[in-house]
Amino acid sequence: MLETKIATIRHASPEDDMGPGKVYSPQAPLSELGHQQADRLRGILQEEGIAFDEIYMSPLPRVCETAKPLPLTKDGHIHVVEGFAEPDLGGHIGRAFSDIPRSVDGTLLDFYTEDVGQTPFLQTAKQVKDALDEVISRIKPGQNIGIVTHGIIGKFIMHFLRNPHAELPLCESDLRTRDQLGNAEANLITLSIDKPTNERRLNAKHMDVIKVKEYLHMSYPQANIIETTQIDGVATEAVAELGESDDGQESRAIAVIRRSLPHHHDKTTEIYTILDGTLHVVLDGKEIILHKGDKPLKIEPRQVHFAYGEDVWVDVVSQPPYSPDDVFED
Repeated sequence: MLETKIATIRHASPEDDMGPGKVYSPQAPLSELGHQQADRLRGILQEEGIAFDEIYMSPLPRVCETAKPLPLTKDGHIHVVEGFAEPDLGGHIGRAFSDIPRSVDGTLLDFYTEDVGQTPFLQTAKQVKDALDEVISRIKPGQNIGIVTHGIIGKFIMHFLRNPHAELPLCESDLRTRDQLGNAEANLITLSIDKPTNERRLNAKHMDVIKVKEYLHMSYPQANIIETTQIDGVATEAVAELGESDDGQESRAIAVIRRSLPHHHDKTTEIYTILDGTLHVVLDGKEIILHKGDKPLKIEPRQVHFAYGEDVWVDVVSQPPYSPDDVFED
């Protein structure tokens, strides 16, 4: 039985066209970092031996610019699908992300609590379902398909691929949180008639760890540079250890974080200060978004936490000094 592989891909990082830390407009193009991410994603797919027979994409500029460099077969084509466009966020556009309401559990931005003229959730769900059904009807067995779109749209698509006959979700909490992709990440799902679906995520390789370690060494030549987190055998965090304070009460390090794993410390307090980028920290189940210039975040002993972002540079102070023996995965 021929298997069909479908990669759902979120666009790379856009320009902050409405200002730093604010919800960008539909017409936002990719940033310089975004173009680099799209190129890296192309390399990852090529390493995996994946070239797409067809790519279906949202019409918005940041998606088109992400899709353009992706590998196609000799006879491959790119198609614009209006139904895969991000919903109109209405009055949220230009608003600070920190001012967007949160879901009940605090883990998600909730663009639907307030009526600010945004496209209704159910309307978006139906739009995506209809568009996906049309795309699926065109797919031939054995093809590699790329679907390049937006965060919430990708979650809808994964929901409908797993549950093609399910009723429409009523709110975002009906969708799987783990289907939320970072910029230029991909979910790869394999479909066949007589086998269960098989899924894996292509994301961990997005950190160019060799280049990051070179930058850390240039910036902190006396530091000990290490890789501290690995997902599927690939580094997703690199750290420059700067050593302990003169009084031995704390240590300092510069971490470059793509994604860390949930963990806690029994004795250590950590203080995060953002040097560059935007970091999402999930602390005891609640997501906190940190930007450069924000107040440092204090993480107390026994608080379960993990973080993700786009290779975010973070100044980390540990009190008492960091010890690998005080790191416990959760």
